Amino acid sequence: MKTFNGIILLIAMMATQISYTQRAKDGDYVVSTADNIINSYTFLTVDAAVGTTTLTVDDNSMTGGVFAGALAAGDLILVIQMQGANISCDVQGVNNAGDVYTVPNGTYWDFDWFNHVDLWGAITQYNNAGNFEKVEVQGVSGGNSIILQCGLKNNYSQSGKVQVVRIPRFDNLTVSGGLNSIIPELWDGQVGGVVAIEVNQNLDIATNSSISASEFGFRGGELDPDGSSGNTDDVNAVTFLGSYVAAQGSEKGESIMGYHVELDALFSRYGISGSANGGGGGGYQNAGGGGGANIGTGTYTGKGVPQGAVAIWNLETPPIGGVISPGGGRGGYSLAFSNQDETTLGPRQAAWAGDGRKTNGGHGGHPLTYDVNRTFFGGGGGAGDQDNDEGGAGGRGGGLVYITSFGTVTGDGIIEVNGEAGQKTNPLNLTTSLTNSRRGNDGGGGGGAAGSILIENVSVIPSTINLNAIGGNGGDQILLYESAFLSREAGGPGGSGSGGSISYTSGTPIQDLSGGTPGETNSPYVTGFTANGATSGSEGIGNIIIPMFDLTLVDASICTGSTADLIATVIGALPGGTNIEWYDQEFGGTLVNTGLTYTTPVLAVTTTYYVTVCPGTFRVPVTVNITLVDDATFSMTPTCDGGTAIVSGVLGGTFSFNTAPVDAAVIDPVTGVVSGGTSGVTYDVIYATS
Repeated sequence: MKTFNGIILLIAMMATQISYTQRAKDGDYVVSTADNIINSYTFLTVDAAVGTTTLTVDDNSMTGGVFAGALAAGDLILVIQMQGANISCDVQGVNNAGDVYTVPNGTYWDFDWFNHVDLWGAITQYNNAGNFEKVEVQGVSGGNSIILQCGLKNNYSQSGKVQVVRIPRFDNLTVSGGLNSIIPELWDGQVGGVVAIEVNQNLDIATNSSISASEFGFRGGELDPDGSSGNTDDVNAVTFLGSYVAAQGSEKGESIMGYHVELDALFSRYGISGSANGGGGGGYQNAGGGGGANIGTGTYTGKGVPQGAVAIWNLETPPIGGVISPGGGRGGYSLAFSNQDETTLGPRQAAWAGDGRKTNGGHGGHPLTYDVNRTFFGGGGGAGDQDNDEGGAGGRGGGLVYITSFGTVTGDGIIEVNGEAGQKTNPLNLTTSLTNSRRGNDGGGGGGAAGSILIENVSVIPSTINLNAIGGNGGDQILLYESAFLSREAGGPGGSGSGGSISYTSGTPIQDLSGGTPGETNSPYVTGFTANGATSGSEGIGNIIIPMFDLTLVDASICTGSTADLIATVIGALPGGTNIEWYDQEFGGTLVNTGLTYTTPVLAVTTTYYVTVCPGTFRVPVTVNITLVDDATFSMTPTCDGGTAIVSGVLGGTFSFNTAPVDAAVIDPVTGVVSGGTSGVTYDVIYATS
């Protein structure tokens, strides 16, 4: 007879790794062609204050991009205010005694303003301009309300052009469509210019492929049809800093202060001073436009970064050779009708004839102050001055690329936010004729500044990834003449835009933050100094470290009527002023605990909790699995030699030998049937169950 020495009941505790219910909800995505727009956009129609949990927007469906369905719970959005800053601009004296111009705050209208070109347009208050944050959607209501999981951490003013960008939540993203594989909508003054992406696992950018917001940011100054003639009566004259009369100067580039509507409200669409980070317009006659700006440090003069030829730059008063001003580059000198030696005779000299080759090019945009809680488009370049319909418009600034990576970043592709080059003169490349004997005889446009790259990454960015935030080049003055006997001239090329801003959490990416190259003129009058007063925008700022965090938890299994001890682990560092929060629902729900650990109440059924941070962008589910107590009873049915014995218990466990048998006996792990045993041998059987 076979005998059974005992049956042991083994309780096995089980644990599984976390999963994410919102992240990766848009699955894997492969971009294999160019010019794909993956985001969708809307905008605020009502101000939103700190703590607000409902946004009122133009349209809350937010379809478009990669989104076929309407905005829903678990989706991710970016809220960002583009404009709304105040600048130094005194309008109190406009139209007094026929004045059509504005001056910097604190200067005297009659005799002091022209000594303070650099003060006009300086930022006096940022207000909410540049504020941004990502928030997760709890749901929508009607056609215009978006309900948020967490209250806002910033204030937003709808008059400052607050856009809401829907962010795809990819699991894996492969970018292999060549240059401009992913782009945003073009900034139209209300929405666009932003590429925002979340990737849960791997982001791969292939060789010569790019995610690009280059030339999608703030708009450049447009060409106006009115011009004025200069003169040499007063070679020290400064054309107006801000004016509402087109003949008094050229258009300024768009900035965090605003564009046409906002500048018109200050009677200052035209003029040579930069408006916040937008470049100033070229002064009359035929001076170049100034370049746009992004963040920067140092003492601003508006004159940019002179390139080479220190001795020639020092012919200016005051000399600027080797002097670096943060912000955009200055536009080139005004009209010269006489051929002099530009290497020895400086600007603002009557001998140059025309307008005396004055230093009245548009000044570069003002540099913005870095703030971890703000981000900016590159400022638009100012337009070149024209009186022959041959001028160049200002270039657009770069936009914003904002990437959140919870996994790895691979490949050797490009992420870029470069500024657009200012237009050259004769931008349509028209030919000369008997009726149009001169082409290109106006000022070139200023280049747009580079925008901003923000990458929040858990794993390091490899040194094969290229991050480019390069300022746009200044527009050239390209002169064409129908006849060799026509008199020549020289005017102003455009100043270039500054470099942009690059922020990431960790890694060694290749960065290019160069200011653009200033424009040149092909005039035979200044062959030894082809920049003719146009300067470069300053270099941008990179290697800015931004924080990033993730949460991990593990599921637990307990017997019914027990409690579970749950632990949240933080990867990285939590944002300041935040705490771990535990909820009983995936969206909304009741707050049941705060802190890194949570001891549940006594549970009788399997229960899932959702762990998050507010402000935050995701909730992590953690499940406590409940197993009924297995109070098994067992019976043994031995049989004759050569037969089988049966050990029976509660279904769901696994039978095995606790001690390996000395003979050929085997046990069925599911049924407990022992076969092939030997008479007189004792077997120890173990039954394992949860």
